[in-house]
Amino acid sequence: MDKTSKKILDYMISQNKGCSFVCNFQDDLDNMAGKIQIPVEDVRAAVRYLEDEKYVRYSKTSSGRVFGFYLEHKGLHYKDFQRTENITHIINSAVIPFIVAVATALVTSLLIG
Repeated sequence: MDKTSKKILDYMISQNKGCSFVCNFQDDLDNMAGKIQIPVEDVRAAVRYLEDEKYVRYSKTSSGRVFGFYLEHKGLHYKDFQRTENITHIINSAVIPFIVAVATALVTSLLIG
């Protein structure tokens, strides 16, 4: 996840309304962009990414028109999810290969020696 996306999530979390805070595209987006010091169009692009990745969900009118977005559980707790993903990545890319290498060396030494 990039810095812009993290800033958006942090801003929304800082509103202290959990998943009930709706950022209205018409009323709130310019304010958010100013506070996180990111151009509005970059914020819009990051929101599309966050929606694709299920960190936020679009708010829609009864006719289906999108007017804003709000945090999903994944967005509200994104740091916890990132920590878990990082630990899993470390285990899969470093710990498991190390264990396999040690086991292979032991088996090889037993077969040869």
